[in-house]
Amino acid sequence: MHDGAPFHYTCIVRNWLDNNFPSKWIGRRGPTSWPPRSPDLTPCDFFLWGWAKEEVYKTNPKTLTELEAQICTVLNNVPEEFLKNSTKNVQVRLQKCIDNEGAYVEI
Repeated sequence: MHDGAPFHYTCIVRNWLDNNFPSKWIGRRGPTSWPPRSPDLTPCDFFLWGWAKEEVYKTNPKTLTELEAQICTVLNNVPEEFLKNSTKNVQVRLQKCIDNEGAYVEI
């Protein structure tokens, strides 16, 4: 960590992301905001990102161009059934949060 900040949040990392992916990255103080600490409610967090990362790195991209192309290919080919199941899971997760009065839910 740099100055107590997680590696993915240091200025040098954010500057690199800004230079290499202008207006296209998601994160704290990035161009696209994302709800903090909400993986129990966000389908992309509890389903998509892990699966997509695994699929992208099956090809072991060597350059940023290859990486970007592979990410686009993977995300454009998410199986419809995956999306349907993740949508159904949101209702279950929301109900668990309601039942737990908004406190953290381990799912």
